[in-house]
Amino acid sequence: MSENEEMIDLSFTQNRELSWLRFNDRVLSEAANKEVPLMERFRFISIFTSNLDEFFMVRVGSLFDLAAIAPKHIDSKSGFTPEEQLENIFFSVDPLYKKRDALFTNVMKELSNRGVIELSYNDLTDEERDYVLNYSREYIKPLFSPQIVDATHPFPEIVNKLTYIAASMKDKNKNKRVGLIEIPESAPQIIMLPGDECRYIRTEEFIKAIINLVFPSYEILETIVFRVTRNADITLDEEKFDDDNIDMISQVMIEDAMQIEITLDEKYQKNLNDAIMRLKDEVKQLEIATNRKYFKIAVGGKLLETTPGAAAKVFTILGDNNIHFYQVTTSKRTISFIVDKKHKELAMKKLDEAFGLNI
Repeated sequence: MSENEEMIDLSFTQNRELSWLRFNDRVLSEAANKEVPLMERFRFISIFTSNLDEFFMVRVGSLFDLAAIAPKHIDSKSGFTPEEQLENIFFSVDPLYKKRDALFTNVMKELSNRGVIELSYNDLTDEERDYVLNYSREYIKPLFSPQIVDATHPFPEIVNKLTYIAASMKDKNKNKRVGLIEIPESAPQIIMLPGDECRYIRTEEFIKAIINLVFPSYEILETIVFRVTRNADITLDEEKFDDDNIDMISQVMIEDAMQIEITLDEKYQKNLNDAIMRLKDEVKQLEIATNRKYFKIAVGGKLLETTPGAAAKVFTILGDNNIHFYQVTTSKRTISFIVDKKHKELAMKKLDEAFGLNI
């Protein structure tokens, strides 16, 4: 045990980042629950992946920043340095991705059995290939700007979380080149095939298969689909907003802008106003909005541990009753979320009826 660890009793604490990964594992476990409706299982896989994107953009991003400026900083909850936290995160994430991929394969098989079928380019008939090619010429190709990376065309800026296709190629003089295709957000993610069944091919799968038509003067050696998750960390003023003040916080990227949402007791309104004034001096393009029309609901206790698919059931109940919810957070035995105050009574009533909460 290190000298730093001897100074801290770590038996009752855990690293925040590793704890969050365990929570996201619980989200993914809902996708493995056979009692959860199939499309909801598919949605939980999507939520898990989106959560990890944000986790790497914000939390892992902040650890990289901390490792650069304060490499000997010790996390008070675990005794880890920033580098040790990153090592533990990478070690923990690898099996989660493998679990996600296996669950995705299983869910896709079940969807296929129910008539929702994803196809590869090789699965398409000649007529379907012609249809997809004509569709792409009309709706997809106009959105593309293929690029060649060479001495006169440097590697471009990769947009955060956009899908790209890269190709290793040779020109007529046997010089190696890299071709790059950005799939913009405005492009359709899938191409539906004609017919009564729900059959489709992913846009990137189709483009990768016909990339020789995009770069006709080159010999295609290899292709790959990739995207980059960028550091999007913004450091908050922890002097005025410590863990006892901030109730819930979320940080997401919307297009090219960062949106931070927090909830806190109204008694901290003055602290918030002071922090906003300081932020305006540091962040030139800053938009602030406050809202008092929300109500927080927390569902937890042994309910989550003893009721199969409880989390999915909570959100299904809200959706069935047209109750919009925001800023979902969780601890080991609690799910918390925000609803509009006008839906407070209805949400409490429906959850009470479903789980017998005796509210």
